[in-house]
Amino acid sequence: MTERLGPTILWVSANLAGIGLFLCFAGLSWVEPALARVPGARGDYFVWLSMAAPVLGIFLVANLVALFLTCIVVIEDAQARPLLVVLSTAGLWGWAIWFDALHHAV
Repeated sequence: MTERLGPTILWVSANLAGIGLFLCFAGLSWVEPALARVPGARGDYFVWLSMAAPVLGIFLVANLVALFLTCIVVIEDAQARPLLVVLSTAGLWGWAIWFDALHHAV
């Protein structure tokens, strides 16, 4: 059991580090709190596209591949734990994207 737990911990840790990196880069383009209610105030999208979007894209592709491979494993082994891990990390990424969107005054 513990030998199968190692990749799970590594996967979740990598995703948490990716979320942290994404939010650090995305935070550079957030609207200042004093300007959040000013009409027309937007974050710097060039900074977001050049720094945060690549991190998001890399982890999106990696998580989609993991989801696809996990679905194959679940069908063959009839175990739901790997699928729960992948879906949980997807939920964490969803939260990170939502949190980022809140700070762009969109």
